[in-house]
Amino acid sequence: MILSDPIKKLPPNAKGQIRYRFVVDVGTHPATGKRKQLTRTFGTLREAKAEYARITVRRHEGALVPRHKMTVNEWLDQWLAKKAEDLEESTISAYRVTLDRVRGRLGHIRLQELTEDDVEAWMLWALREGRVRATKAGPGLGVTSVEMSLTRLKEALNRAVTRRLVAVNVAQEITIPRKVRKAERQAKAEVPPGVSRRSMPSCSP
Repeated sequence: MILSDPIKKLPPNAKGQIRYRFVVDVGTHPATGKRKQLTRTFGTLREAKAEYARITVRRHEGALVPRHKMTVNEWLDQWLAKKAEDLEESTISAYRVTLDRVRGRLGHIRLQELTEDDVEAWMLWALREGRVRATKAGPGLGVTSVEMSLTRLKEALNRAVTRRLVAVNVAQEITIPRKVRKAERQAKAEVPPGVSRRSMPSCSP
């Protein structure tokens, strides 16, 4: 049922909740010419309409964003250099470590070609096997670590939007799934008293 094109009312989920979803074009892929799209889902029609209007405005503004070949890594380097002017070295060092978790899989992508799907795929990978050991992937990173990396990436992309390097922040709506958070809380609660967490096997979502 289409309520306000292109916002669609979805069938009730397992909990009986009604949701509203839309898909909006945000430009074309510079290499292939294929459409780039964002999908958003909300619990109320009002929220869906507000976000659709915001993205649509951003999309039209984005028509004026000049093309460039800067990669995600190159932008993160610039962003960190600027942040270093105002933050303590220890804080910047923590920022670098946090963003290093992102660079390996997303850093080579051109900033203007980064998509929401790219960021979400990174997040799910990081939760499953993001603790790299030497040249091999290890167990997944904890929710807090992944969330910190997402937060820093969102900040950097917000600044890129302000600088008109990209039209939208494609990471803005990416969040860690509730089931993953719940599973980690349960795993922590099951650690026997007196047993170090470091001695327990890591649980991947």
